[in-house]
Amino acid sequence: MLLQLFSTFIEGNIDDKESQLKNKQLRLNKVLNHIVNHLHEKITVSELAELMCLSTDHFSILFKKIMGLRPNEYLQLKRIEQAQILLSTTDIPIQEIARKVGIENPSRFSTLFSQYNHMSPGQYRKTSQG
Repeated sequence: MLLQLFSTFIEGNIDDKESQLKNKQLRLNKVLNHIVNHLHEKITVSELAELMCLSTDHFSILFKKIMGLRPNEYLQLKRIEQAQILLSTTDIPIQEIARKVGIENPSRFSTLFSQYNHMSPGQYRKTSQG
């Protein structure tokens, strides 16, 4: 009888944990979609944490654990990836591309872009449109 009760308790906990994990994954997908859909805007970690109904610290730890990057690192990566697409497929001026991906300071954009790609946005455009 005790064994059966314990077994039922364990199964219930496993189901609860699976349900919690699925819920966190759904909320994280909401965050990832928010990032992609709002790249051109200022996005804060606290704003993203609110989407998951978590504190900023808890969200940051969970995000890093799941995604392998801190939230701000992931956001920068997505901005640079979008900039790469725009640089290689359009003739939009680089300063405007910077604004379109949410980086208002062109110098900051160039620095970030160069860190990720080991070349300037202008060089990237030349080699990708080559």
